[in-house]
Order: sequence, then structure tokens, then C-alpha cells
Amino acid sequence: MKLADAFPFYPSLAGPVHNRDLRDPSAKLNGGEVAIDDSWRIVAASADPFVLFALEDLRDFLSAGMGVPVGAAGSGPAIRLEVDPATGEGNPETHRVAVTSTGITVTGASPVGVLRGIIFIEDVIRTRRAPFLPVGEVERSPLFERRIHRSCMSPFLVEELTGLREVPLADDDRTRPTDYRGWQHDDAGPDGFYPDSILRRLVHHGFNAIWIRGALCQFSRCDAFPEFGRTSGQILSALRGLTERAARHGLAVYLYFNEPLGLPGSSDFWERYPQCKGSHVAWGDRYCLCTSTPEVKSFLHDGMAYLFRQAPDLGGVILITASEFPSHCYCHIPTHGSTSLNEYIAEGRLCPRCAERSAQEVVGEVVTLIRDGIRTQSDSAEVIAWNWSWSLYEPDPQEGILQRLPEDVIIMGDFERGIMTRSAGFDYLNDEYSLKIIGPSDRFKGLAEFAHRRGRKVFAKIQIGATHEDATVPYLPVLANVVRKFQSLKDNGVRGLMNCWNFGNMPSLTTELAGIMGWDDAPQSVDEALTQLATRHFGRAAAPRVAAGWKLLSDAMQDFPGSIPVQYYGPVNRGPVLPLFLEQKGKEFPRSWLPDVDIEGDDLSRWTPPFGPEQVIKSFRALYDGWVKGLDALRTAIELAQGEDRTELVKEVGVAEMCALQFRCAANITEFIVTRDQWHAAIDTAKREPLRQRMLELLEDERETCEKVLPLLAADPRLGFHGEAYGYLVTDELVRSQLDGIEQTMSELGKG
Repeated sequence: MKLADAFPFYPSLAGPVHNRDLRDPSAKLNGGEVAIDDSWRIVAASADPFVLFALEDLRDFLSAGMGVPVGAAGSGPAIRLEVDPATGEGNPETHRVAVTSTGITVTGASPVGVLRGIIFIEDVIRTRRAPFLPVGEVERSPLFERRIHRSCMSPFLVEELTGLREVPLADDDRTRPTDYRGWQHDDAGPDGFYPDSILRRLVHHGFNAIWIRGALCQFSRCDAFPEFGRTSGQILSALRGLTERAARHGLAVYLYFNEPLGLPGSSDFWERYPQCKGSHVAWGDRYCLCTSTPEVKSFLHDGMAYLFRQAPDLGGVILITASEFPSHCYCHIPTHGSTSLNEYIAEGRLCPRCAERSAQEVVGEVVTLIRDGIRTQSDSAEVIAWNWSWSLYEPDPQEGILQRLPEDVIIMGDFERGIMTRSAGFDYLNDEYSLKIIGPSDRFKGLAEFAHRRGRKVFAKIQIGATHEDATVPYLPVLANVVRKFQSLKDNGVRGLMNCWNFGNMPSLTTELAGIMGWDDAPQSVDEALTQLATRHFGRAAAPRVAAGWKLLSDAMQDFPGSIPVQYYGPVNRGPVLPLFLEQKGKEFPRSWLPDVDIEGDDLSRWTPPFGPEQVIKSFRALYDGWVKGLDALRTAIELAQGEDRTELVKEVGVAEMCALQFRCAANITEFIVTRDQWHAAIDTAKREPLRQRMLELLEDERETCEKVLPLLAADPRLGFHGEAYGYLVTDELVRSQLDGIEQTMSELGKG
């Protein structure tokens, strides 16, 4: 089975970027505009591959999108592509576009700047819906020097370059079996996960880097642990191949690390190196590699040196130093809570050697060792220290860690984590990526202020596609919030972005919107940005109503109950397929981000905090009611769109419809379980009967909801897919099974 067989949306990503006619035949040339027709030609003043790539891209666009074939010869007006390093203020992506009545000149500060200038011209034409450009001169530079994204086809819980399937990357939690299918397809591998067409799409959406996951014990060789990296030659060969192909598109490659990754207690590694055995972590029954030992320090330093010696063109590394994956000895130890370090030592959870040092010292040392190893091979590779879950070690903004980082390490902060928000009148702390929250949080502001006082760069970690709020849609259609987020990023001095995690990374309207908002000439208002995007895809007549609908959806999202328990273990991602049954089984809900085999669940206590079931029901009902208002506005735009614009709009409205049905399911599922448990507890028949009737009403509503999901799935193969799970959590088969289950439960309640 190939990727296209497993994921029917794959051909649309792997196919041509310029794939449909965008020209509005009614568009008329205005005064002050120049029309490009088949008398024009494109002339490159440089044979640089980027310049030639830009030339071919523009030629493809004009032909496929505007019906204008443009050659290289002739005496007609010309589009000239030039490189002038004096353009702008030193950013290689800066470009100047000069349009006159007799020709167009695109000047890049570097060859990649020429490519960015060509993409800008194409976007102006797409928005105009005709090959018309305004006379004048524009110079543009990116607001964010690094814009890092990832392919939605690249798996995470397996080594993604060669398919090595083992700890420490593989998910070895056998308590909840999964059906994870990463690297199980005939065309799996970097060429399939990152075909040139996907790289090209990422460039067109404004990104200039990609990230993939690394594990130093698999990628590198070192004297300290010679058994590590036995397949590193194959891995690094694949890495170099991807790096070279990405570079041809103007994309750097970054490796994400969470080092030093721990190993299972059963590993024979500990027999050979008992002195390196650090803290025990219950997650996966693993032990940390103790960074108080010289061997582990050497591994971090020399391993990174080896990696960058073998792959010198890497853009850099992104480092997490606190997460669920075991790494250094403090990785799972809250150090400013009520439990003492001695208690953690007695429990075997903290290594006594590292307890002699602070968590801040250990984290700072890990980052420094990695940085120093890289610097032996590269002066330019970026080392990005991500503050994910540093709140485990000290209060915000964790200056004890920040002060221990080398001056050339870039600090990246979660933009929305650590901020109070509200859902249907209930206040709570947001502690996850969020498209509900604009940001920044006080945590991020403190980090940014620390860095800015010292003249250091600050990057932000955001999600622009989908979040744990709802990750089985290609993107959350709250596009007004994306615009506001980018405006806030600019206002807070952010210099670079990591735009996704291992899900929420499908090329979509939101990634394209990020491209619009990532330049110094970005629209100043939400309406302008949304209307520009909508015009490109759905036509000028429909665009205002589409923009209005997106704004209403963004407003409705404010009622989402976005606690970590709700997002990690709640019902949204699988809403239309989660079984509803009368028996009280007390089972935890499936994990929302993994393809758990058993998806039954009825224990609300795990995932409803801090809200409680009644507030969760209230919040999801309020969210649904507000969402429907935006959905209705989007539907009114369909009649104003024409041809392929209408077809595309119907598909994108389907994304918003899917979200609405998922939110409705979440409310129904929660209320059904609450009502069922009350029904079981009731003794008096008079009390049981209204509860039985309410369950029947909820089951009937769920049946109607599931029936509405089926045509959406048939029309859009993106729906139901979850990137981290690397598969579909909602399918036609599962929805039909749910419908059968609803009938069975209704029958048990006394209604056939």
C-alpha cells in the first residue's frame, strides 16, 4: 500500500502547486495597472538555480492559473529577474518589485530573494484574479527571519528518515495498544514524506525551514558509547539527501531533540554502563542518562559534533529539556512543589548525584554541551532552546534557566501557555498550544523581556493549523485569531517561529494566511487579511461573507473549554465514533492524539477537570451555538462563488461543519454519560423515566449528527486524519459502527 492509498488527500499535496484556473473572466484592467499577456517574456540575469526555479514557477503559474503562456524569447515587454546584494538591509529574502508600463523588474537581495519576489507577484495576481499588476515599486522583507514548519506526511513515533522502529523514539507503552502505521507504506521515506511538491507548497506559504525529529543515540557515533549509532550512516545519508533537496527550495532543515533520551530498564546498556544510570521514570519504565557523569556529557558534546560534521548544511537544532520523554535526571521532577528532593531520591525518582545540583543548572548544562559540540563544526547553525514545561523547575519566566544559557542560544517560548482565560463564564489556566488564545502569556512576555534586555533573539512556538483543541480537521477555521496572533507576534518583537508540532501541519488556508501575515507589508486589519485570502480562493463576490464567517467562528471559539485534560483525553477528536452504551464500565477515554485500539470510554473524571461535567456540557453547547452562526454566514457565501471557486468553498465550509458536529458530539456524549449514571443511581421509577427519555433524545441527536458526518467524510479525505496518530481517528466505517451502536442502545432503552 502506498501513501496515496492510505491517505486519499496525499495526491493533492504531491501534485502540481499551480493546479487550477484562477482567472476571473469579468476582471477589467484598471488605470494604473499593467496586464501581462502572451507577448511578455521572462528574462533571468543570473543562472543561479534559485533564479531559474523562480522563473519556471512564474511560468507555470501564469500558464495554469491565468491561461497566459510566457516564453523567454521575443521583443515584447519583459519580467526581469536580478540579484543585487545591496537590496534591503541584509536579509537574503528581501526583494524589490518595480512595475512600469514597459516591464517588470524583480530584484532580490540574494537568489532566494528573487524567488520570494516571484511568489509575491503571483500572490498579487491571485488576489486580483487576473494577470494585472499595479504600476509602482514595492520593497518587502520578512517580519520573522525563521518560519519553521513540517510535512503532515512525516511520522513522529518512528525514526522518520529510515524507519528505524525502536526505543527511544518508538512509543513502547503497552498498557494502551495502538495501531500506529508510520513507515508502513511502500513509498515511505523522505522522498514520500517530503516530495518536491510539498516542499514547494511550504515555500509558497511563506516558510523557510522544516523540522524533523532526531535521536542522538541513533544519529551519531561517539567514543563514550560506541554501540550507539549503528545505523547512523544510513540515517545521515538520508538526512543529507533531504537537506540538499530542501535547500534547492530555500528551506533549511532543523533537527528537534529531547536529549539525552532515556532507555528502558530492561536495556543491556545499563549492564555495561551502570554508572550512567540516573533517575527512574515510570513512563515506559525508563531510566535517564545521568548528565552528572563524564560519559553522558561527552556523548552530548561529541555526538553533536559528529552529527554536524556529517551533515554540515543543517540549519540548527530545536531543544526541549522537559517533557514526557525521559531525558536528564530532573526531567520529571517538580522542584518548587511541596515534595522535597530527598523524598524523590527515596522514591527512586531522582538521581542523588544530580540532586546535588539544581534543575536549572542541569538544564543549562545540557543546552551548553549541545551548543558547544555544534560550535566545533559550525558557527552559523542555530541552537534554539524551547521553554516547554520549564515551569516544572521554577516560576515564570524561569530566569534561573535563562541565565545559564550561552548568549548565542536562541530562546523560544510557548506563546499561549500560562495565561488565564474563560469558557462560558468559567475561568481556567490555558497550558497548551491554542488557537482560541491570541497571546502572549505573561510567561512568554517575561521570557521575551529577559532576552530583549540582553539584545537576544526571541522565537515563538505556535500552532497555526490545528491544535489539541480539534486535531482531526486539516485546520481550525478560526482565521481571525490567526491574524490577531501574528499581529501580536510582531508587536512583541518575535524574530522567528516554529509554526507546528507533529500535527496541525497540513498545508491549508491557515498556513497560507501565515504567509500573508509574515511580511512587513502585511495587512493592517483582520478584515483586509481575511478578505485577501478569501478572494484568492473563492472570488471577489463571496470573499466578504467568507471573512465575516471566519470572524464569527473565531469569536465562538472563546467558549472552548481548553484545559489539558479536555484536550488530551476528551471526546472532540473522535466525537462521532465514540460508543455510547448503558453499562457503567468505568473505562478511561482513549488518548486523543494516538490511534488507540480500544476507543470505549465512560469515565468523566479523567478529562473534565477543572470544569466538571456540567460545565463541560455548558461550554460545548455555547461553543456549538456560536459556531453555527459563523457556519451560517459561510453557507450564504456559497451562492456567490462560481465554478471551481464554489467547489473549493463548499469543501472548506465542510471543515467548519465537521468542527460543529464534533463540538455537538462532545456535549452529547458528556451529557449522555451524566444522565446514564443518574439513571442507574435513581431508584424511583418516576425519577428514572425522564432520565430515560433524555438519553433517548441525546441518542437521537447523536444519530442525526453522525449521519451528517458521513457525506463530509466522503467529500473531503482530509477530515478525520490526525497527524500525530498518523492515521484516521474518524472514518466512514467507524461512524457507521457508531450508528449501529446507537440503534442497539436505543433498543435497550425500550425504543427500536
